[in-house]
Amino acid sequence: MKYSFIKIVITIWAAYVCCSCDSLFENELPKHDLTAENAIVDEASSETALLGVYSFLGERVFDSYYIADNAVRSGLVTWTTGTYAEALTLLRLAADGLEVRDKWSYAYQMINAANNVIYYVDKLSDSKFWGNRKKEIIAEARFMRAFGHMFLMKYFAYFWDVNSPYGVLIRTEPASLAVNAKARMTMRDSYNQIIEDLDYAIENGPDYTNCFQASKGAAMAFKANLLMIRGEGDDYANAAKLAQDVIDHGGFQMEETFTDVFTKDYSSKEVIFSRFLSSTVYKQADNKSESVKRMFGGTIGYTAYIYMGSGLNKDKRFSQTLQNIIYEAVSEDRKQWVWSKIWREDGNCPVFYMRLAQMYLIKAEGLARSGASVKDVIEELNVLRRRSGNTALTEADCDTEDKLMTAIYKEILCEVCCENDSEWFTVIRFKSTKSGGRKLADFNINYQDDGMLAFPIPMGELQNNPDMEDNPEI
Repeated sequence: MKYSFIKIVITIWAAYVCCSCDSLFENELPKHDLTAENAIVDEASSETALLGVYSFLGERVFDSYYIADNAVRSGLVTWTTGTYAEALTLLRLAADGLEVRDKWSYAYQMINAANNVIYYVDKLSDSKFWGNRKKEIIAEARFMRAFGHMFLMKYFAYFWDVNSPYGVLIRTEPASLAVNAKARMTMRDSYNQIIEDLDYAIENGPDYTNCFQASKGAAMAFKANLLMIRGEGDDYANAAKLAQDVIDHGGFQMEETFTDVFTKDYSSKEVIFSRFLSSTVYKQADNKSESVKRMFGGTIGYTAYIYMGSGLNKDKRFSQTLQNIIYEAVSEDRKQWVWSKIWREDGNCPVFYMRLAQMYLIKAEGLARSGASVKDVIEELNVLRRRSGNTALTEADCDTEDKLMTAIYKEILCEVCCENDSEWFTVIRFKSTKSGGRKLADFNINYQDDGMLAFPIPMGELQNNPDMEDNPEI
């Protein structure tokens, strides 16, 4: 981080909140290990440490794999090469596998970096900060801690059963002050801890200025999504209300067309939260098989017949989702199916952790699951259908519960396929019209038992943390 930028942060926060996304994350993010006690002494060093937390989002587990892994597990996307791809499809991961270990390791490194910011910034005098910036920095760090714990929950915990003892190993203290031996929380307590962090960010976070920075609106959006995953009591109704709050007060704005979202990318006010890539990184995308550009540009065999039964190929959004082109880095004479919504020629491929369109989807599903009228539900879906050039749904189209839920399910896939892990939780949450069980079974024939929805705890954690209990063996 250049000294000139740090100086600007110290002297005039107003300039910081008005600056462009490029100047906010100038050239290179700071190394994400610069968060020790002696590194956080004032506002400028606090900002640097906070950017270090954000820098973890450039790691592959929060980048290309964040998009790919659960799409593959859902059975809706085919990844044709490698033992890891096969393990994802089989829903059987090895506890000593590199990818399993990396997910665990990078998430906890990011959480520890966030914990350092939270702990050491809180100790500083308010007089060292401009305005309310001290609380905002802590709020952003708590959002990132929630993001990390939620990530771990999605992969390693029994998220589908709020009463399960197999929750998340929650860490809320800097590693230098905590003992390594610690038991995982119950699933209920895990949800509560993540929500507590998000609530703090909602109350104290900054207003939305750009998609690379956590905001009050982003925290509301992620809480709404978390409530949909938990699905207990009034969660669905509350998620719908939160989604409307994000739409009305989050500071975001829907683009006029579906195409505009992916033309504007990071500058689109529809993008709630994303990650930053420096030009140094994305200019090397053609040479890195794990980059979003290579992974979603044909290298690993993503095929075009995905989302079977979703009607995606008949939807107006199809041409903006997949295109058959020549990508020279893979083949100079054979066309590749490229995920055009996230594939960029220059390598600066976006990752949309959340965008405003998902709030309409969450609201529609939340309303449907909490007894709202068909008219109210399809009104939310039709916002997305009309702006993408599709025919609006009518009440007659959704005159049974199965038809209504199928309409919501298809809209989720057509709107946000291969952006984040929405498809995974969709096929878990929705029921199969064939069997009455999880819709996952319709697409991934390997799914037999809910225990297969969670990764095993990495072997290294079990060896080094005697209080950590493994997930039940499948």
